[in-house]
Amino acid sequence: MRNKVKRDDMFKKIFSDKKLFLMLLKDFIKESWVSEIDESKLELIPSLFTDGLETNRESDIIYKVKINGEEIFVFVLLEQQSNINFLMSFRILEYMVKLWRKYIDDNKKASKNKSFLLPPIYPIIFYDGIKNWTSVKEFKEKVKNEEKFKRFIPNFEYELIELNKISFEKLETYEDLLSTLLLIDKIKKPEELSKLSNIEKSYWENVKKDIGSKRELEKVVEAMNLLLIRINVPKEEREEVIEQIYEGRLENMFEMAVHYDVQETRMLARKEGIREGIREGIRKEVENVVRKSIMLGLDIETIMKLTSLTRKEIKDILSKN
Repeated sequence: MRNKVKRDDMFKKIFSDKKLFLMLLKDFIKESWVSEIDESKLELIPSLFTDGLETNRESDIIYKVKINGEEIFVFVLLEQQSNINFLMSFRILEYMVKLWRKYIDDNKKASKNKSFLLPPIYPIIFYDGIKNWTSVKEFKEKVKNEEKFKRFIPNFEYELIELNKISFEKLETYEDLLSTLLLIDKIKKPEELSKLSNIEKSYWENVKKDIGSKRELEKVVEAMNLLLIRINVPKEEREEVIEQIYEGRLENMFEMAVHYDVQETRMLARKEGIREGIREGIRKEVENVVRKSIMLGLDIETIMKLTSLTRKEIKDILSKN
């Protein structure tokens, strides 16, 4: 396979691309200032998750946006875990303070003046988990007695882009490269591939026009390869689908992939007594599924549902060399 990338890294790579980040803003952020932005006004700046804050859950993307000589900071936290972070509003506050601290340090002389003002920060959570997002968006809701002390509590909220709440039909209306990547990522089960195979031909024609380089095409390759691994498609079939993408036949890649249904393999495994190890070949297949699922970041509870294995059986598989 020509491209290898972990799913956890995929959206970090996607939104580090100015063109795709601008698509994110234009497609999903309904603020008046977004219409004034083009790629020339975007500057990707280094991550702030280098010290002081946890780095094991979220990845961050930060852009400095210049509009009419003024600066706006837009940052996106990428949340892909199945467990909801109920302290997210506090973590956003932490992040905002850290970002403002850096801005003050970068403008030490100017910051001593009375006229010095901090730049606005627009925080976004891009959530790609399976569960519905239930963490509060307004910071004041995480503080006790907020009505009594509301004058003294920071008053802000973050923007939430919850991918599992955006329908396939809605994404299809955007007809851009980002919508294709999001459509691919939304597929969690083999049977959902049929939703993509039914997309209108005009959509694919417009997406192909939107793809301006081999580098952008390879983002589709990376996303599709991860999907095919996730639903347990054999390597030979994955490579055939990927070739379709490189040859520019985007509309064909799902028609090929939809014929492979991993549900049939799971049903066969259960019927043949996978937990008792009656058939060695099926057991090895399920063990491979368990290991790949862990590599893709799935938690044990999700793997239990996918395979019908017990927690102990999954841990026994993972303990083997």
